[in-house]
Amino acid sequence: MNSKVVQFRVSEKAHKRLADCRVRLRSHTVKPNLDMILNAILENMTLADFDHYTKGLVSANNARSKLEKMLSEGRITQVQMNELIANLDKKS
Repeated sequence: MNSKVVQFRVSEKAHKRLADCRVRLRSHTVKPNLDMILNAILENMTLADFDHYTKGLVSANNARSKLEKMLSEGRITQVQMNELIANLDKKS
């Protein structure tokens, strides 16, 4: 089996979910670790599931791109851009 070490930042929500997964596995007498949980999720997730879960990310990224274009065209100020991006982050 080929394995690759990957490091990444986990959001607070994701960290809580990982902790919940560990508790569930422990209740089934399984000694959980992060790679076990992530491998189980990624190996069993379909692309349709992925599309469903990332729909918000795609739309937020699209909106962010549009805002950056508006800023470069001078249609909004940096202050307005920061406020709008803060609102996007709250929604996603």
